[in-house]
Amino acid sequence: MPRYDYKCTACGIVQERWHAIWECDLEHECACGGLQERLISAPSVNPDLEPYLDENLGHQPVWIESRQHRTAEMKRRGLVDQWGVGARLCDDRG
Repeated sequence: MPRYDYKCTACGIVQERWHAIWECDLEHECACGGLQERLISAPSVNPDLEPYLDENLGHQPVWIESRQHRTAEMKRRGLVDQWGVGARLCDDRG
């Protein structure tokens, strides 16, 4: 989900909101009761992972070289990444 910055027209507080693109044009209200206007901000770009040794993918540590490699290793081992739960790993047993 995209991140947007909004600034209150009454008190000037800037707030970060995560929501669907279609919600951009909806009016957002600040805690003070004023309306917030969307700010134009620079996009954030997530670089690829630095190589690291992952000790959570099984009995033996695995050298992970990129996000794509991590995804392939997880799939090969029957693991899923629980998005939104702090990147915890789980298998079929939960």
